[in-house]
Amino acid sequence: MYLDWLGRKLGFRTREDWYRVTAKDFTDNDGISLLGNHYHFSPYALLSTVYSDYRYRPWLFAAVPKGYFDLEMNRREYLNWLLETVKVSEYKELNANHFTQNHGSGLLAKYGGSPHLVVDSLRSTTSVLLPFLGIFPCALLFL
Repeated sequence: MYLDWLGRKLGFRTREDWYRVTAKDFTDNDGISLLGNHYHFSPYALLSTVYSDYRYRPWLFAAVPKGYFDLEMNRREYLNWLLETVKVSEYKELNANHFTQNHGSGLLAKYGGSPHLVVDSLRSTTSVLLPFLGIFPCALLFL
């Protein structure tokens, strides 16, 4: 399989090593059509599909897929990971350095460099309206 070959060529030994792969690695090794035609030039999309038994974190790659942080659930997933990573217990304890030192610069920039605005984005109208529509967040797991 192509990924097995590419991983050996790049010296990857663990699943975590794949966080270092870039689209350029695919270009340089005749794999850009695979990446582009099927996975929108996203190493994360390719790897999370092929190696579905491993949970890749998109923000640990060189670039998150386009529009990834547009979804509230993705911002929430990152923030929960960040809380655990920097060992704080509440969102209000997060500061800009936490984001910039933990692969969150792009998300922070999307909200004008304000951790407070990133956190406030979790209180979207969608979250408020879902129960009124008869949809509860835990029910989304079963849709």
